[in-house]
Amino acid sequence: MKEALIESGAVRFRPILLTAGAAMLGAWPITLDPVFSGLAWALIFGLVVSTAFTLVLVPVVYWMLYRGADEPGDGEVVPLVPTSIATDLTGSP
Repeated sequence: MKEALIESGAVRFRPILLTAGAAMLGAWPITLDPVFSGLAWALIFGLVVSTAFTLVLVPVVYWMLYRGADEPGDGEVVPLVPTSIATDLTGSP
């Protein structure tokens, strides 16, 4: 699983970074406007944080929750939420 996470991160790194970078560069001229400057800075830093979460935090948390699940002999994956509660929340058996 670790290799799959690293490979998928390497494949998706460039498109995610280019998309977020283009949006940040597009918002940069708005920072010069006295009225919309705060909005532009919030947009830029929100994109920085969400990009970091997408590229670093989400794969690390996924790996921490499901590590060892694909290794033989390690047993079952223990879900974060018990099955009975999860079915009550989703409404499906």
